[in-house]
Amino acid sequence: MTADRNFSTHAQVRRLTVCAMLTAIIWLLTVSPIGFTLPFFGISMTFNHIPMIIGTLMEGLGVGCVLAAMFGLSSLYTAFARPTYYSPLFQNPLVSVLPRLLTAPVTYFVYKGVKKLCPGKPVIAWGAAAIAGTLANTLFTLGAMALYVRVNPGALGLEPEAVGGAVAVIWGLSINSPFECISSVILSTAVMGALSRYTRGRRA
Repeated sequence: MTADRNFSTHAQVRRLTVCAMLTAIIWLLTVSPIGFTLPFFGISMTFNHIPMIIGTLMEGLGVGCVLAAMFGLSSLYTAFARPTYYSPLFQNPLVSVLPRLLTAPVTYFVYKGVKKLCPGKPVIAWGAAAIAGTLANTLFTLGAMALYVRVNPGALGLEPEAVGGAVAVIWGLSINSPFECISSVILSTAVMGALSRYTRGRRA
């Protein structure tokens, strides 16, 4: 019983430590030019989702959801601190925060599903989860942006007849997705691989 309690306490401490560390990384990326970079038509390719993906793979859905919320809040902060043309959309939490919250469950369940389909091949599961989380972030966020523009075109100073073109441009921003997927897969699998080797080394 004591051993089980000690293991549970250790797991909780580790989970809190990982969550705090990755939260700090998200905000460090946010206040630096690294997290939201490579501007494209007033919006930027983001790397802030990668700590969320890594946290989900390491510690599960609970930590992933907390980190997804931090990612969303960092996007909300950026919309006010470093405004661009699309910032009025991201100043609404339904655009900046809610879509990010949905990325953690997608990442988690894709990881679990691929892990079952490919036992003994964790790199495939990590990579698939990284791609799924990245694409979910892109699709949910652009979808929220497009919906908000249709409902409230005045947020971007648009006339009703210009909404269709604006929505098309928003979906065109998905051109960043392949680059985000590549960076996410490389970084996520590298970190998870290093952690896996470290864990095996400690057990040996």
